[in-house]
Amino acid sequence: MGLSMETKGTLSVVTITLNEAHRLEQCYRSIAWADEWVVVDSGSSDGTPELARQLGARVYERPFDNFSNQWNYAGEQARGDWVLVLAADEEVSVGLRLEIEAVLGTEGGPTCYATPRKNLHFGRWLRYGGQYPDWSLRLFRRGTAHWVGDIHEQLAYTGALGRLRHPIIHHSFLSLSDWIQKMDRQTSQEARFAFEAGGRASWLDVTVRPLFWFVRMYVARRGFLDGRPGLVHSMCTFVCIFFRHAKLRELYTEREGGTTKW
Repeated sequence: MGLSMETKGTLSVVTITLNEAHRLEQCYRSIAWADEWVVVDSGSSDGTPELARQLGARVYERPFDNFSNQWNYAGEQARGDWVLVLAADEEVSVGLRLEIEAVLGTEGGPTCYATPRKNLHFGRWLRYGGQYPDWSLRLFRRGTAHWVGDIHEQLAYTGALGRLRHPIIHHSFLSLSDWIQKMDRQTSQEARFAFEAGGRASWLDVTVRPLFWFVRMYVARRGFLDGRPGLVHSMCTFVCIFFRHAKLRELYTEREGGTTKW
């Protein structure tokens, strides 16, 4: 990868990582055609930064505080005219590459583009349950967008919004053990951010809210049409929401000097 600032329509891909060495090459192969790849690592112990450098990325290391700050820092290191946001567990499909290359060659038009996302849960594509097209803002002119929010970060942009037809492919979980580790880490972060923002969790949040989301995904959004993968994914969502609010309740109880009793 090499980037010439005299060339118009250059593309920087930005990725944030933590122990992603096992899937970094798969991500890289889908964006090897880009002008540069910026990787911001938050303390990996599996050789992720070293592997990223071997693959041609410019690597920065930054302690993790929240996703918005981490993505904003990555975006600030980009030098291209356009920035593509890509997680380490994602790939750019062939069709999307062609669409992006067409955007790079245009003048004017939208400053930010949303792409559909093809979510693979334990290796199976989920078409229902609200999992597709799962629109996500991923491509923008450098300097026209930034991330906001501590818990669920969002890309705020200026200018017009466009949509691309072909998807980013998201390998969300490779195994049940992979899911358990991510779920535990993610729900702990979400509970901590909510707690620091003054959030509280009632018993209704711990008991009824997870059930509501299961019914919403599996029944109302027809997750059952994905068969067993749809059922497993809906159950995983139930568990995630339960632990997110249970951990928040635990943090609040501990601050008040008590012990959470289940």
